Amino acid sequence: MPHPWWVRGDHRPFVGRQEELTLLRSRARTAAAGRGGVVLVTGPAGIGKTRLVEEALREGARPPTSPPAGASAAVQVGRGYSLPDHAAPALWPWQQALRALARRGGRPARISSAVDLLEGAGSCDAPGDAASAAAVRFAALAAVADAVLTAAAEPLVIVLEDLHWADTNTVELVRQVAGGIVDSHLLLIATMRAEAGDVMRELSRLDSVNAVPLRPLAAAAVRDYLTALDPAASTAARAEQVARRSGGLPLLLDAAASDAAAPEPVVVRDLVEALLAQLPEPARRVVQVAALLRSPMDTDVVGQVAEVDGSTAGLALDAACRAGLLTPATSWGGVEGLGFAFTHDPAG
Repeated sequence: MPHPWWVRGDHRPFVGRQEELTLLRSRARTAAAGRGGVVLVTGPAGIGKTRLVEEALREGARPPTSPPAGASAAVQVGRGYSLPDHAAPALWPWQQALRALARRGGRPARISSAVDLLEGAGSCDAPGDAASAAAVRFAALAAVADAVLTAAAEPLVIVLEDLHWADTNTVELVRQVAGGIVDSHLLLIATMRAEAGDVMRELSRLDSVNAVPLRPLAAAAVRDYLTALDPAASTAARAEQVARRSGGLPLLLDAAASDAAAPEPVVVRDLVEALLAQLPEPARRVVQVAALLRSPMDTDVVGQVAEVDGSTAGLALDAACRAGLLTPATSWGGVEGLGFAFTHDPAG
């Protein structure tokens, strides 16, 4: 599945995550061999959750032995992305991931069945009373989970990004899939930030789930990063300074290394600039315009000021949320989740 236009490739050195990388690759091999599982990759914006997953799947998501007769040698990967937008339909990350798998082929009937059930689960009319509605919802999601696990009779990887923004149905389907995943060839990977603590704790109680919290990089890892960029300029003292200034956040290493001798930590302005640099140019221009407006910002207003259509403005603001620049907020009209506010003051 090609990445959405707002997800940019990261060619910076990848350091300091060998233990986490080994665990993810081990889980990929175990799942390919017939014992599926769930991995939750957690940490703040800029800590490198998506990069870790990409590195693990680049070499780790492949069967350890020859595939069964008639099976594909390549492990299929489907990705879905939660949006900080209440307008997104229920189960949207699952819809993206399964539709991507259906387009790639290999087991179209099984995946198509899961997609059909998923679309039905997201739009089914439930009875009026709460108990009956919950029972209908549970049964619909259980049917989807069963179809997903049936499709994983061969090695399969599903990645759900930004689970902290997911709707309750998406999280419930993760829970249901996790309940039966050990008897499948499915590896389910979810990334999330710390604000999804309740979801993370609940899922982590399941035997099939491994939590992989990402912590700031140590000075030794920062030195490896600097060495990869310029061996002649990498010293233990400089690595200590860069680690201190960046707080060990991979996203800020370049900003911190630009003036490692400075006594103060990287300031909010540096953080905002580093986060902004992750965005493609069209989104960057929209967010720069948004910085001139009073928070919370409505998508339509930002689009009008930036002279782009509402759809483009919405994608740009969603991209900024993914990067950690913005957070969903109550709009000026009083609608929760339809406005945006800066996580950090851009002028800080």
